Formats: sequence, structure tokens, C-alpha cells
Amino acid sequence: MAVKLHRIATAAGSALTLAAAERVALVGGGAIDVAAAAALSAMVGEVGRCSLGGSAFVMVRVPGRVAEVIDGGYASPGLQRPRHARAPVWRARGQSLGTRGGVLDLFDLVSAGDGAALDVGPASVAVPGALAAVEALWRRYGTLPWRELVAPALELARDGFVPPGAAEVAAASGPASDQGAPEAAKRDAKRDAKRDGDGDSDGDGDSDGDGDGEPAPVRMPALADALDYIAREGARGFYQGDIAALLARALAESGGHLTRADMAAYQATRRASQTLTSGEFTLGLNPAPAIGGVAAGLIIERLQRAWARTAETPDSAARARMQAEAQTEALRALSGLEVPAVDSLAWQHQLSRALLATSTTHLSVTSADGWAIAITAAMGHDSGVRVPEVGVAWNNAASRLPRDRDGLLQARPGQRLISPLCPAIGWHARDPRVIALGSPGGPRIASAVAQVWARYALEGLGLEAAVSAPRLHVEATAEGERIHCEPHCEPGIAAAGRKGGAPLRRYEQLDSYFGGVHCAAIDARGEPHSVCDQRRDGAASVIG
Repeated sequence: MAVKLHRIATAAGSALTLAAAERVALVGGGAIDVAAAAALSAMVGEVGRCSLGGSAFVMVRVPGRVAEVIDGGYASPGLQRPRHARAPVWRARGQSLGTRGGVLDLFDLVSAGDGAALDVGPASVAVPGALAAVEALWRRYGTLPWRELVAPALELARDGFVPPGAAEVAAASGPASDQGAPEAAKRDAKRDAKRDGDGDSDGDGDSDGDGDGEPAPVRMPALADALDYIAREGARGFYQGDIAALLARALAESGGHLTRADMAAYQATRRASQTLTSGEFTLGLNPAPAIGGVAAGLIIERLQRAWARTAETPDSAARARMQAEAQTEALRALSGLEVPAVDSLAWQHQLSRALLATSTTHLSVTSADGWAIAITAAMGHDSGVRVPEVGVAWNNAASRLPRDRDGLLQARPGQRLISPLCPAIGWHARDPRVIALGSPGGPRIASAVAQVWARYALEGLGLEAAVSAPRLHVEATAEGERIHCEPHCEPGIAAAGRKGGAPLRRYEQLDSYFGGVHCAAIDARGEPHSVCDQRRDGAASVIG
């Protein structure tokens, strides 16, 4: 019997992730199945960007409905933990990623991104939500068996693969400091932004040190075993079964906050998207306590007000000024927000630190029958915690939370942490147009999403042109705002910079600093298509 193929467009952070999407589509999976399988494979193949031990936000739009969010964000740990227990935190610095006999040692990397010092160790592990969010998506809307969706990720871990950006990661290897951390936490992996490495760390013309010019494939046998268990037991095995027990035991022995009760209590949460109107389009954004959607919404709303005050279509210089001013106003507004889902102490402490997250990925999926899914997943930074039987890289997101003098968290267990992740879905009121979009890039996620949406919905550019158009980003520094800009929009941005006194940094070409917006869409004729941002690694296709 012939398999009925759906017309599905996918844009992902790597060719490995796209291959999983195509595999599931070719056996008759729908858009939900494709998105779930791709996300699980990304948590294996996109090393350092996301993980089963990380977080994910899933936005999904059922045809004819308003988009909703499945919140797989980090939660604060500490349920049933003895209050007197000390919680060690290590300070790590440096950049390297090691393999031993072709087996990637996930425990020997701590992703500090730009090499800055960060808090890692047992006390830095927050409750992860990525797997819960993906399984919740599948349980609500999926059609294929769960095991079929896990299979591509399992095979990647078992059979080996070359991680995306492996040459750049290897190029970043260097010494790490030892400030009381065990060997597992002394190494660091470079983030996926290519601009930070030159591709050759040892002077022999290749980037993996073996002289053949190609990074060696890596295998993750312990992670493959864990995925086989998850394929059989589902997310329950991760949060309530053997994996949760092993993690909780390892952290209890080393003084971490996270307990087995934290894992068992975690659930992905469905939320209504935060919506705004742009002409005849509606855009759904990630709501609070995630900060990414809030920030993007603030930027877009200010841009739209500026457009409404303009009698004629603004030229490129005027658009750049409006963008810089909108971002500056939004950045200043964030600190004054009150978010009921997060207590004020945790909000103020997390706000500046959450926007530092750099290790992220995004994938978008749309289908000809009107489904749209946008998933942004994050690792943040690896905590360096070892659970050898499992092979999962565990986050250090709890390092964002306030602590007392004894290192104990001053946040309610189970409380969601704020996040810069911003999956988004927009749809037209009168025709089939739908666009799923999002970006990696830490603090640049919100500005990247806002600018692509403005180009598409306000300026009327095609999707490819909207993604490839030059961008700017207003960065908050201790001295005030600083404007970063790509070529071809310097006149307007420079004018905005001079007018406001903000220093300006110009880039010679489109740069990974400004994120990598990956889009899947349905056009006015009902045809799916996809676009990957040339600023970052990525792959896109239409199947069926």
C-alpha cells in the first residue's frame, strides 16, 4: 500500500535535524510528527545547542485556530531537599571539546559561549523541560508511534555523526582554569556562532588535529541507551523512571538542588500565545514568563506605532531609525515590567542573566493542510555534571536564580525560569498565509524575530528578502545602549546612533551575531515553502 505523503516544509538548524524530518515525512508522518522527530534529533546532533537536559518552547497552530504554546522551560529545583544541605557551585572558564576514541564526552564540555566565566556544577542544574514539551506536542496532535519519532535521534547517538560546526568547535579548544571543579567541568565548547573561531587551532590546516582535514564522527553510546529507554517508556521514564533516579542520586551525592521529586512533578504547560495584530496578520508570540516573546512584542508594537505616524512609506534610513528607537524603548521597558508568574526578586535577578543565553537552536514546520509548528530549544550552558549511565548533557540554568550566603536558592521550587526563547507563528485573516519562525542567538532572538516579522508583515517583503535583509541590534551595556548593525543600513542606523549618543559597531557582512531566523511558511496559494538564514548553519526543504 502506497504511503500518502503530506506536503511539508521544514527549516532547521542543521542537515542532521532536517534528515530526521524528511525521514518521518517520507513514511507518512504529518507536520506534528515531523516537528517532534526533528526536535529530538536536534537534541542529539546539534551538540551544545540543545539537549534532553535543556529547555524547549513549542508553538503550534491548528488550522483555523489561534496559536498555542507548550512551555518546556526550566523550572526551579528544590522540592523535598534538606534545607541544611550545602550546594557547591564551580566557576569555569575556557573552551574545548574532547573526543576519546571517536566517542564524544558530553561530560567534558561546559558551553561558556564566548569563554566568559560562568557558574556550573551540581547547584546549577534546573529541572529540564525539553523532552516533556516535545512529548506533549506528540500526545496532543501526533499520529505516528512515539518510537518511530525517537528512532532517528537514537540512531544518530548509536551510529555516530559529525556535529554541525564541528570544525569551529574544535578550533576553539584551549586551556581551562581549575577552581575546585572536577575534571568533568574543566572543558568548554564554543557556541555555534562561526565568527568566534578561525577553523584551525593547531596550525596544520585542519580543525580536528588529526591532519585529515575532516572532523571525526562521534558516537554517544550511553545516550543511545537512554533514548532506547525513552522510546519504550516515553518521557515518564525520563522524569519518573530510571533516568530521573540516576540524576537525582548523582546530584544528591554532590549537593545539588534538583531532586527526584522535582523531576516527577515537572509537566509541560500549555499556554495561550501572546497575540498582536499587524495589518491583516495576527502574530502569536511566546508569553511570560518567557521574556523572548514579551521583548519581541514590545519592539513590534513600537515599530507599528512609528509606522502609523508616518504619512509616507519610510525610506531605508527612516526604517533603520525607527527600528533602533523601537528596540531601545523596548529594552528600557523590560526592566519595569511586572510578571505575575515570577516573583519580583527572581524576575529582577534573572532578567539580565537570562538574556545572556547563547546555546540555542530553532526549527519551523508547515504543511499544505495548514498546520504550523515553531520550536526553539536551548542548552544554555552545560553544567559539567556527570551521569555516565545516561549520557545526557545537563543545563546550568539554575545559576540564574538568586541564592543566599549558603548557596541555597531563593526561588520557589517548580517556578518557571524566564527565557529568551521566542518561537512565533503568524497567520493572515483572509487567505492561507501562515509563517512559523524563530531564531537562535540568545539576546538577539527577540530583535531578529521582530525585524523579520516587520519586513514581512509591515513592509510586504517576500520571506527570503525579509530573512536576508540587513539587521541591527541594540545591546544593553553597563555604560548604556550600543547599536550593532549590518551593511547597507548604516546611514539610518548611524543617524539614530549619533542622535541618541549610542556608540555604533558596524559589521562588514551579514553576521551570525544577529541570529539565524529559520522560517517555514504557507503562501497565499496554499503552497508550503521554507527559508534558512545564511547567517547561521541550517537546512531547509519541502517534502511531498
